[in-house]
Amino acid sequence: MIATGVNGNGETMFATRKILTDQKPYTMSGLALHIGLTRQSLINYKNRNEFFDSITQAKQRCEEYWEGRLDSKHDRGAAFNLTNNYDGWRNRQELTGKNGEDLGKGWADMLALASKVAEAGGENADGDGRTDTPAS
Repeated sequence: MIATGVNGNGETMFATRKILTDQKPYTMSGLALHIGLTRQSLINYKNRNEFFDSITQAKQRCEEYWEGRLDSKHDRGAAFNLTNNYDGWRNRQELTGKNGEDLGKGWADMLALASKVAEAGGENADGDGRTDTPAS
């Protein structure tokens, strides 16, 4: 906004003043609303070559906003937003038992063993995919 006035010497004075508006966070839903789409349509448009760059750039602006919020009091909401709306973000969960022992390694070992059994064609006679172990 530019305001004009005359000082005591009869000179015209110009003053500028910035008008501040309420700033809202960048969101995928807000972006979609601004350009006249639903959130799902916005996601679908990213798959079209002619819109890929534009949609990707707009999503990056939203993502940057939420990534910057990770060190604030709203970091859990920011983390939720990032993991659900943007590629490459995920929650990492530590698997621990009731006494605090690490269960993650045990699960990894079980998955590796299951993979080896599947590769070896380790189905039992029933064909149910489980390997039979002899009773001791």
